[in-house]
Amino acid sequence: ATPTSAASAPTPAAPPVVAKTPAATPLAARPAGTPRTTPAPAPAPAPVAAVPTAPAPNPGPAAGPGALTVNSRPWSNITLDGKPVGTTFKGEVPAGRHALVLTAQDGRTKSTSVTVREGAPTRFCWDFESDSECGR
Repeated sequence: ATPTSAASAPTPAAPPVVAKTPAATPLAARPAGTPRTTPAPAPAPAPVAAVPTAPAPNPGPAAGPGALTVNSRPWSNITLDGKPVGTTFKGEVPAGRHALVLTAQDGRTKSTSVTVREGAPTRFCWDFESDSECGR
């Protein structure tokens, strides 16, 4: 065989070069300090312990009505809980605290609150002349 024929003999082909990405490289084959490109799975949320809640307080039965009488000297326009009720008032209202505003003819006012008890009569009278409660 001649030296030229050996040179012309086919050489085995080199394997194709395949570029590898860091994600495709196993952890053991990565150089130290190479960051992971695949995010780590998020940790499962910790179970939340149920906080016991206190039962709602029992409001009990609704308070019944009480009798209320309101008047003044001299007469005035009366507002009960923000609603005009006339120049005198006599009637039943729910037991509890109620706002009163009395406005005299000359513009003077008396603002107060009265507490009505269930089943008990409550009277309120205001004397604008003496600037005090009256016994009416």
